[in-house]
Amino acid sequence: MIEDKKLCTKCHQLLAFSQFSKGHDKFMLQAVCKACTSAYMKDRHAERREELCLQSRLYQAANKDKINAQRKIFRETNSERLSQEQREKYEKNREFYLHRMREYQKRNRPKILANHAEYYQNHKDEFLKKSKAYRQTTAGKSVLKKAHERERRLHHEKIKARWILANAIRDHRKIRGTHCENCGVTVEIEAHHHNGYAAEFALDVIWLCPPCHKAADREKVLATGYA
Repeated sequence: MIEDKKLCTKCHQLLAFSQFSKGHDKFMLQAVCKACTSAYMKDRHAERREELCLQSRLYQAANKDKINAQRKIFRETNSERLSQEQREKYEKNREFYLHRMREYQKRNRPKILANHAEYYQNHKDEFLKKSKAYRQTTAGKSVLKKAHERERRLHHEKIKARWILANAIRDHRKIRGTHCENCGVTVEIEAHHHNGYAAEFALDVIWLCPPCHKAADREKVLATGYA
């Protein structure tokens, strides 16, 4: 079957109808082929880039709610296709995305830690409830057991210092703090080994609440590279 052809008024080539876009009338085709139209639009955009970008920003600012509503509808009606495309794109460029993520984390580590701490405090009850429920499952018990074994293997000095402190409190050789030495709160007070976990510093602690304790550990990690 011979396909009907049309002459492009720009490049003056005789091309198939499929190489032309539809005109204003659905029964008519544009006079310029798709390739010439695409080249013209690229050149036009390059020449007027700043002007077109400004027009786009102004339009988006003036029609923010309308645009967000349209995008939401599009995402909902095409969720499966978008998810599949996103997965394929990630798998194809996996190393690039991982490298970009690691670089971002290095540059913004304090900000990320602060955001995590703030999010945890805002959803603390929910996290504790989920964590408690997970620890009761078979998978949770297995993960917890492996975590404890890894902790004992990698941080035996830290665990030993905690045991020395616990025994000293039990035998009344060390008095447990009653308030946070940083912010003054009197609930859930924890011991912070600010000079490390060596045996000679096992009882050299300051008493902090969990948020202050985590903040102190973060500062220690940033300063020394380890907790």
